Amino acid sequence: MDRISDPPLAVVVSGDDRIARIVDSADTVAVPAFSSRLDGFVNDTFSEYANPSVYRPASVCRAGLVSILQDTARVRGSYCLGFTMYATAGVSEVIDLWIGHRRVAVARLDEGDNRLHLFAVPRKFTFRGGEPIRLETRAGNGPCRLEHLLFLPKRPSPSPTDFRIWQSPGPDRAPAGRSEGADHLDLLPPRDRRFHLGAGRRPEPSRPHRPPSRQPRDRARGD
Repeated sequence: MDRISDPPLAVVVSGDDRIARIVDSADTVAVPAFSSRLDGFVNDTFSEYANPSVYRPASVCRAGLVSILQDTARVRGSYCLGFTMYATAGVSEVIDLWIGHRRVAVARLDEGDNRLHLFAVPRKFTFRGGEPIRLETRAGNGPCRLEHLLFLPKRPSPSPTDFRIWQSPGPDRAPAGRSEGADHLDLLPPRDRRFHLGAGRRPEPSRPHRPPSRQPRDRARGD
């Protein structure tokens, strides 16, 4: 298997409501992760996590083993391959997406944020049905908690990757174009990761996010 050339980065979609709309769309084929063949993943039937999911157990993470989810294409026609994953903060979670022998994308975030995200290959592929599909983790220390394998009828637009809230400290220190006493939301490039709330103040740490519970879909909708 060729791991020399780097595939494109997967498109990242964030926000529980937007992800739910995409996953629950009548045109999306959503395969519950627990229904796929698992190697190094376990079906989570005992934790307090709200939605059906699979994850890499602590023993696999400590050993740095690769984990694999395998399935076959449940569709015929032109689709984007994708999946949903709860990105855990403070760990390394990188997943390679394979269609047959081709590594078509790599999914990762610069930093996990304890939230659910949707990852999608940035181009559509024509499926004839039955092609081998594989999600393969790198040998990192993250659980890579997966909820769905997805076949999307169109490429989703990516969500903004970061943001900054800036509060004007006063008329003598406000940058040009800013109004005194106003809050502003600026999009930042992925590498420029900082959060400002006024001069010299840091926000209080947020509590871990729990995604809303959704009923599992027992089977995929195919052609």
